[in-house]
Amino acid sequence: MLKSFLSTTAAALLVPLVAQSQEMCRYPVLKEAHEFTVVDITGYDNPDLRSMLEGKSPTINCETSPGQSPTCTTPWGGKVYMNQCEANRICIQGIQDREGFLIDFRNQYGTGQLQFRYIGDRRNGFGVYACGQLEGLGVRMGEWFVLEPELVGDRFDKLTYKIGSETRSFNAKKQWRIIYGPPSSATGGNRGSF
Repeated sequence: MLKSFLSTTAAALLVPLVAQSQEMCRYPVLKEAHEFTVVDITGYDNPDLRSMLEGKSPTINCETSPGQSPTCTTPWGGKVYMNQCEANRICIQGIQDREGFLIDFRNQYGTGQLQFRYIGDRRNGFGVYACGQLEGLGVRMGEWFVLEPELVGDRFDKLTYKIGSETRSFNAKKQWRIIYGPPSSATGGNRGSF
């Protein structure tokens, strides 16, 4: 009985150790894409934002690769205004709508409310995962890997945009996609975390 208890306890203790001993790999980032889907919620008290955003096409598409400046476009060809608002972060200041009017996404401090992380000026853009983890999820190197979408703002903190002197409320969803290259060991071949 004691022998059985000890072997069961030892097995239970080894499970976390095995999980922790997975070798970690660096997957270099080849390209990132950030897609913003924007919906107007002016006049809604408690909008169901997820259903309103579901199935809508991105309003702004941004792509960046290490060592290159990011580019942002709209499906209708309207200009996108952006700047680097802090280290490794791009703020979208505004876009030109389908009629040619400027939609201003800046807040009262002059900062664009739609933002994404900029990998272009980092020397070593990479993601660290357990070796084989991405392949285990069915991701092949050189293909887009889609991450969970992020809801930007919520009903308690409505974001606002301006068209001329008119102020309206909006909300947005940010979808992140990334292309990784072939991995290399982050631990020099030694098993264990980092």
